[in-house]
Amino acid sequence: MKTNVKKHILSVIIASIMSPVAMAGAYQFEVGAAGIEADYDNIDANSRLIGGSFYLKPIESHQAPLAEAGYFAKAGYLSFSALNTTNDFDDYEADTRDFSLYVVTEANHIILGIGKTSEKRGIDNMETSSGIIDVSEDRDSAYVVVGAYLSNTSSLQLQFDRGDGEYEEKHYLSSPQDSGYYQYNNSYEITEVTAEYKNIVQLNNGSHLSFDLELNRKNIANAEIEKGIEFDTTLYPTRQLGIGFSLGATNSDASDNTRTYGINIEHFVTENIAIFTLLEREKMDNVDADTLAFGIYARL
Repeated sequence: MKTNVKKHILSVIIASIMSPVAMAGAYQFEVGAAGIEADYDNIDANSRLIGGSFYLKPIESHQAPLAEAGYFAKAGYLSFSALNTTNDFDDYEADTRDFSLYVVTEANHIILGIGKTSEKRGIDNMETSSGIIDVSEDRDSAYVVVGAYLSNTSSLQLQFDRGDGEYEEKHYLSSPQDSGYYQYNNSYEITEVTAEYKNIVQLNNGSHLSFDLELNRKNIANAEIEKGIEFDTTLYPTRQLGIGFSLGATNSDASDNTRTYGINIEHFVTENIAIFTLLEREKMDNVDADTLAFGIYARL
C-alpha cells in the first residue's frame, strides 16, 4: 500500500491524535489509505486503496503487540474497502469494493461473518491485430465465514464464496465512433473455499511471533480449478514494530501458475497511528511482477 493519502484521510488521522477515546488507550474505529505500484515487465500499474473498520466493542490498545490488539480482544467488526487500479499501457481501469461484518460470540468465541465483493474492470480502445476492441468484466460475489478461537492466541476459520461474472468484448469493424461492431459475451459462476489457521506465540524475550496459513480452492465456470497456499509470519520485537515475511503459490489448470514472496514492515509511530510498507515479488509462467506499497492508518 502506498503514499498518495487523501486530505480528508489525513484530517481524520490528525483528529484521532486529539480524540479522548484514543488518549484513553482504547479505540473503536480504524481508517486508512494506501498506494500500490506494480511493474509487470515494463507495464506499470498504480492502485489507490482506502478503507476502514468499526469494532463492535472498544479495543484496549495496551495489549501487545499493537497490530494484533483487535485479534487478542476477540472483537467483531464492520469493514469497508475500495480499490482503484490503472496502468500506463492502455486504458485499463479496475474498481473493487468490499463490505463485511464479523461477530465473535462471548460464550464460546465462535467467529461468524458475511460479506460482499464487487469488481468491475475494463479496457477501452485496445488495439489488436484484428482491430480495436473494448473489453469489460464484472464480478459480484457473496461470502460467509465460520470459525472459532481455539485458544486465546489461535483460531481457525472457513470462508465460502459464491459469485457470478459477466465478460464482454466489442470488436469494432472500423472505429469506436462508428456503429458497426460484433459482440462476444460470456457468463460464468465462481465458487471458492478458503481455510485459514492463525497462531500468535510469545517468545522467551517477551517478543511475539505470528503464524498464518491459508489454503484456497477456486472453481471458475466449472472449467478452471485454481488451488493456492499462502504462509505469513510476523515477528513483533516490540509492541510498536512488526516485521513480516510471506510465501505463496497458486496452481491453475487453465492459466499461469504463480509463486510469490514478500517482506513487510509495520510501525506504530504513536499508540494510534501506524505506517507500513510492503515489497513483493510474483513469478508467473510468462511474466514477473514487482510490487511496492506504502500506507498509513489511524485508530480513533
